[in-house]
Formats: sequence, C-alpha cells, structure tokens
Amino acid sequence: MKERNPYCLLAFAIVLIWALWNYNVSLKLLAGIYDVLLPFVIGGCMAFIVNVLMKKLEQYWRRIFKQSVVSRF
Repeated sequence: MKERNPYCLLAFAIVLIWALWNYNVSLKLLAGIYDVLLPFVIGGCMAFIVNVLMKKLEQYWRRIFKQSVVSRF
C-alpha cells in the first residue's frame, strides 16, 4: 500500500480542528457550497427524467414514420 504523506495528514488535521472550533463559519461555507451545487443536481435530475420520456417518444416516432429523418438526407 502506498504510504501517505505526513504533511498531507497534518494539513488535514489542522483544517479539521479549525472547522470544529469555528463550526459557524464551517456551516456557512458548507451552505454556500450547497447553494452552488443544488442547481446542478436539480438539472441532472430533470435531464434524467426528460431522457426517459424522450426515449419512449423516439420509439413511438420511429414506429409511426418507419424511417429516420437522417436516412433521407
């Protein structure tokens, strides 16, 4: 197994101790990150739902017209 860098572990410990002592600031920082990432999560969920619906619509479309629009060009 790869040995961990002691400086990395020390930096993580310092950041963790700072976050626990200043939990109000840490919670505000996490809330800010949450506010930034939430639109992307919602957009991903919407894209997933629309993709499922579009697959069904495309199957129905192909059954109706029996040929794809791309093959005509």
